[in-house]
Amino acid sequence: MKNLFIIYLSILAFCYAHYINDIEVHLNQPDGTSIICYSAGNHFYVRLYDENNFTIVQSKTDGFYYYATMIDDQLLPSKFPASEALPYDSGIKPGLQISRDNYINRMSKKSGGRGRDAPTIGTINNINIFIRFADEEEFTTPRSVMDEPFNKTEGPSISHYYDEVSYSQLEIITHHFPQCEMNTNLSFQDQFPRSYYQPYNAQTNPNGYTESNSTIREHTLLKNAIEFISQEIPLSLDIDGNNDGYVDNVTFLVSGSPDGWSDLLWPHRWSLYSFDVWINGSIVDAYNLNLATGG
Repeated sequence: MKNLFIIYLSILAFCYAHYINDIEVHLNQPDGTSIICYSAGNHFYVRLYDENNFTIVQSKTDGFYYYATMIDDQLLPSKFPASEALPYDSGIKPGLQISRDNYINRMSKKSGGRGRDAPTIGTINNINIFIRFADEEEFTTPRSVMDEPFNKTEGPSISHYYDEVSYSQLEIITHHFPQCEMNTNLSFQDQFPRSYYQPYNAQTNPNGYTESNSTIREHTLLKNAIEFISQEIPLSLDIDGNNDGYVDNVTFLVSGSPDGWSDLLWPHRWSLYSFDVWINGSIVDAYNLNLATGG
């Protein structure tokens, strides 16, 4: 089931910043209370909600999660903790989300890039890089299993999907790095813990990112991962099928599950425009970031 989740996200991520919903998320309150809720969204906005569709947000003051209320067009924590049952007469409305203007503002900040695409016919040699964080152990799932959602000939896989929808005019072959035997797995290990790539909160995650530095943290992570494996990629491998000077596509498979409250650790397609990172004479621009499991 998790492999199918990876396939679904990866197929969509090849196309656009996609919307997915009902991803189960486990949250921990500062007092140790655990909350099971759900998340939905895309790279621009992710919403947390309970089984009755009441929106949940985290307080920047005390770090607790509360049911959300709308005040002056702003989605803010109410006085009702999300770890407790919401009173019948609370006045909290279900389905609350950020305003249209707020969403458009988020889109504009995430629209940077160089506006280019990979070939639509022929062969795309996709480079897939495994990533884990400083506080995490190595992937335990063998590379052979992780490869199936990408390359399994008879499907379901990304390769099989694009072969069908293109009437065999487009072939996508994914090559995994760091290189290892198929009965084991290896990944690039970042110098920072996972919390570094999760949102800042003064109480629960002082190490986290803010709106002003989220992009550079993400792009630096991916730049370092690419440079770590770049010498392993054969010069004979054609990674620029349309000869436009850009690598056709790079995917990153990050350990763990999507964060329901983080657009950085959420599956998305974007552009590595902060740096000029080269592989075999071509610049890496378009990329897809996916998480290894769906929950």
